[in-house]
Amino acid sequence: MLPQSQGKIFLADERGLQEHAGRRRYYTFNADGFYNEHKTPFGALYALHEDTLDAEQSITLHVNAATDILLLPTVGAITWKDSTGRSGQVTAGQSLYYAAPREVVLVISNPYENALVNFLQWWFKCRAAADSSVVQLTDFDLNLHKDQLIPMGRQAWIGKFNGRAEAVHSLAAPDQGLFVFVLEGAFEVQYRLLNARDGLALWDVSEVELEALSNEAIVIIAAVPLQAQYDERQV
Repeated sequence: MLPQSQGKIFLADERGLQEHAGRRRYYTFNADGFYNEHKTPFGALYALHEDTLDAEQSITLHVNAATDILLLPTVGAITWKDSTGRSGQVTAGQSLYYAAPREVVLVISNPYENALVNFLQWWFKCRAAADSSVVQLTDFDLNLHKDQLIPMGRQAWIGKFNGRAEAVHSLAAPDQGLFVFVLEGAFEVQYRLLNARDGLALWDVSEVELEALSNEAIVIIAAVPLQAQYDERQV
């Protein structure tokens, strides 16, 4: 049994919500006019959004500081292109790690004519500004590798678990925390109950223990630098 660790829960029903024609976004942390004194960013993780786009809709993202972006479609596929001329597609069962230099513009679109898409955006401050974007596409099969955490790039993992299945994750560095996001189902993480779309920030911890409380439960975890010296232009 692992000891109780310091942590903070971000409940799904307390997320910010912004809706426009053809677009909807939930905010785990403060951004874009959503503010709650209890929803400040966690270490280097300064944005975690869940976006839904109607058919053939798109959003434009302005990256104002060197940022590691993790894109994870949960329903359907998304296409992307940036202001440097790079482009691609990411579908459910894949993740895109995009190391973006400052001042890049990124456009994400729904390529379907008659279907919605849903995806997550994770934004992490970088230690230093990058000169050019780095793109890494990762495939994963949650059903083939059940009851384990699968790497997705940029020190992030995803896993689908049967009820009562357990996992332990060790952090690689003492200055890291961990952010846990439950995509589907319910989990107990470090003796805290999390339901779908709940998040949990953990710090002062070297190992994290989780247990699925429902079948087909899906969880995402990401290592988060807490005291790194970032590019001063981001402050």
